[in-house]
Amino acid sequence: MDISGTTSCIIRNRDITFEDLIREKEYNYFIENSKNCPDTIKMVSLSIQHLDKLPDELLLFTNLESLDLFYNCINEDQFYKISHLANLQYLSLRSNNLTQVPKEIFNLTELKVLDLSRNQIKNLPHQIVNLSKLEELYLNENILSEFPEDVFKLNSLKILNLSNNNFKRIPLKITTLPNLKELHLCEM
Repeated sequence: MDISGTTSCIIRNRDITFEDLIREKEYNYFIENSKNCPDTIKMVSLSIQHLDKLPDELLLFTNLESLDLFYNCINEDQFYKISHLANLQYLSLRSNNLTQVPKEIFNLTELKVLDLSRNQIKNLPHQIVNLSKLEELYLNENILSEFPEDVFKLNSLKILNLSNNNFKRIPLKITTLPNLKELHLCEM
């Protein structure tokens, strides 16, 4: 391979598409430019980046309100980076191959929307009650088999999506959530 005149060469261990290069360029651009004004950033989307690690710069975004990490494969040891985002109101971890809910999420007490759909989550921890401001919870397309009883303590909940799980029964108590407007329980 002739690389004369090339100032840098990246050798990858897999075939890479043009779309992969565009995503990588956008990701690197975001990281470089966000260092200049981290406290003014309110929304970050790192979706479909095939990330297994979260950027360290995420710790600088003290006023972040929305974080979309859809379709990545983030390692469990990386979630400490979001636990300090005290103003976070929206978090999507959809399609990250999670087998459990990261415990760091339960520190995000301002959270209003939590999307954990399309993972491999087996149960919902009791700490979900810490998210008392939660209005929308998406747990569809996981492998939950026991209905998460602690959901009944989330009185601000307006939308609950538990579709396409492995429930054996749905408690009638589900009708007692005072603000619930949408309930999704269908099985495909």
